[in-house]
Amino acid sequence: MYQITPKFRNEKRPRGGLLRGKEFIMKDAYSFDYSEEQAMVTYDNVVGAYTKIFQDLRVDYVKAAADSGEIGGSLSHEWHCFHETGEDTVFSCDSCKHVSNSEKTLSYPQEVTSVDKVSVRYFMTEDKQTLVCAYYPTKRTLEPKFVKQEIPEIDLKFTNQEEILAEFSNPDTLISKSIIRLMDSRLDSRSNFPDFPVPFVSRSLISMITDIPIVLAEDGEVCERCGDGTLSATRAIELGHTFYLGDKYSKPLGFKIDTPNNEGKLTRNDVMMGCYGIGVSRIIATIAEVYRDSIGLKWPSSIAPWQVTVVEAPGIDSDSSEVTEFYQMLNDSEIDYRRDGRASVSMGKKLKESNMVGIPLSIIV
Repeated sequence: MYQITPKFRNEKRPRGGLLRGKEFIMKDAYSFDYSEEQAMVTYDNVVGAYTKIFQDLRVDYVKAAADSGEIGGSLSHEWHCFHETGEDTVFSCDSCKHVSNSEKTLSYPQEVTSVDKVSVRYFMTEDKQTLVCAYYPTKRTLEPKFVKQEIPEIDLKFTNQEEILAEFSNPDTLISKSIIRLMDSRLDSRSNFPDFPVPFVSRSLISMITDIPIVLAEDGEVCERCGDGTLSATRAIELGHTFYLGDKYSKPLGFKIDTPNNEGKLTRNDVMMGCYGIGVSRIIATIAEVYRDSIGLKWPSSIAPWQVTVVEAPGIDSDSSEVTEFYQMLNDSEIDYRRDGRASVSMGKKLKESNMVGIPLSIIV
């Protein structure tokens, strides 16, 4: 099931010219399968269709592993076009060839150097029994999702630092709680750590986890996935996103299906879902921005307004048998063309205007 509809961003003004207008056109598709295995077949089929779309568009694209964000699900990929004007950063490893966006890229430093300034962000588990202190270099950006990968029980929605510390400020109740100090892999014992804000308790209540990457990766660092390769960061424009949702929405909604089992009886299972988006208007804006030259636009043939501009030279006899036969050949071949026979316009201007609007081919008659 799919829809192609206009959407609107709740932003005060557009950004990035045509790339991020307040109104845009989006294709949204949704899949529904009776099993996880069949749902993954559908997901792979859609990924294959996206690959063909971007290949037909001749876009310098890449499929990057991505965080599913608020939409959720266990698997997602972003589809990007490399360009310096992009708002996103994509990382690729020169060894394992893995590609991912910044929210999905874990990295290690090429070498550990002493960090003068260390910052800390406090988290709390959902049961409010464990305080997690995440230490990282002040000059780097902490990614809370990386912390949650290491300690899944933390509540990322609760972010007020003062209220979190207040839960662990009473020495009488602190004895029944625990504290985890999580150290980013760029820190060592010589780093200048901030003061510990919790009243002293037994050391048995405090555990420490070290050498864990919890900040956003940077260009030139070591790929955490393979441990050998070097990461390269490239600016990119996001064109689409595919998600495998599983039963994230079907289970709470009670959306189920009866399927026969090996014994010939019906088994009721949750429907497995996927969703798939492509920014239709963003693709057009991206191609216009990325592939234009000093003359004008350069549309790929798959989305050009037409394929060929036929420029008639001055003095041409449009009714001659040769010209008539030529146009008949274009019609028989089902070539999408436009005839420019304006007598008052020079041939040079006709060619310039055709090139300016990005028509792939011009033929002079």
